[in-house]
Amino acid sequence: MTFFKLFFPVAFFMFAVGCGRPPAGGGGRPQGDFPVNVVGAPVVTTSLQETVRLVGGFVAPEEIHVVSRIAAEILELPLEQGARVEKDDLLVVFDDARLLARKREIEARLNLAERTYQRNVRLRESNTVTDQELEVSQAEFAQAQANLLLLEEELKDARIHAPFAGRLGERRVSAGQVVQPGEVLLHLVQMDPLEVRFEVPERFVSALSAGLAVNVESDAFRDEIFAGEVIFLSPEVRASTRTVAVRARVENSDGRLRPGMFARVGLVLEERPEALVVPETAVMQQGRESVVLARNEEGRAERRVVRTGMRMDGRVEILEGLSEGDVVVVEGQMKARPGMLLNFTERSARFDLDIEEVAPPEDELDDDGTDSDPPEAVPETEVEAES
Repeated sequence: MTFFKLFFPVAFFMFAVGCGRPPAGGGGRPQGDFPVNVVGAPVVTTSLQETVRLVGGFVAPEEIHVVSRIAAEILELPLEQGARVEKDDLLVVFDDARLLARKREIEARLNLAERTYQRNVRLRESNTVTDQELEVSQAEFAQAQANLLLLEEELKDARIHAPFAGRLGERRVSAGQVVQPGEVLLHLVQMDPLEVRFEVPERFVSALSAGLAVNVESDAFRDEIFAGEVIFLSPEVRASTRTVAVRARVENSDGRLRPGMFARVGLVLEERPEALVVPETAVMQQGRESVVLARNEEGRAERRVVRTGMRMDGRVEILEGLSEGDVVVVEGQMKARPGMLLNFTERSARFDLDIEEVAPPEDELDDDGTDSDPPEAVPETEVEAES
């Protein structure tokens, strides 16, 4: 009976002590100090752009229909449709034989009217002609001068030159055809530079100004970005859409872009050339605070409260709380705790992190990769059984 009275209390005490003792061969510190495998990324400085994504279309800055100003036969169309043209290139040549004949006639009438007028001036001094006759001869002389000027303008219209550089569109007429004033002959489109027209929501009006950069993409050239700048801002907000009409100029020296193409526009509202950024997955939201797990000088996890800025393309700007060169945890935050040793895995290389440079200190680890400072042994409790 005495034996059972002693056995059960002793067994219960030894069981309780055994449950509180760390497992044999653990060789590590209490929970939180074991190295944990995580993926990390360095805090880097880069150029960051606050960009608004919009849609628009390419348009030609200058586009005209070349029309005839005279009634005449077309003698020559020197350039083929679709051809590139430079400013002042000859586009259309009309038959001007009739105009030249009329010019000689008008010049003859002008000479006669001039002589008549000069003679009447002299005769008026001797009262040989009346004032009315002098005025009539003067009017006829002036009319002949006007007729000659008008015909000279018509002769100029017999040669049509390109008012700007561009590309010819579809031809509407052929050589030998007689055209009338106002008839469309050719279509001329300016191709370089082109403009992109798009609408910007009114909430961004305060940030708009001429000269802002734009990055333009086209479905026809998916792997390319065409740079441009804003050249025009509408002075009014459209009441129906609450947007502002904007135009940007884009260089098109190779002529690949064409008016009418769809455009995806990235309007750069602000550019920060030296922004601190980390992968977006490194930032956690805890209540009203944004926090990260950063590696401290001892290679352990440290909780940092940060203030964030712009977010784009999987990155987030850090305004306060981190410095360039710091290393943050981007994967594995749930198993890492402040004070734990961090072991950055090979997957960190995709963030350009030098794994060897941030490896845990060797003197902190045993051969099995755990902390080299074991916990203090729990003292054994000896109980003597009463006989």
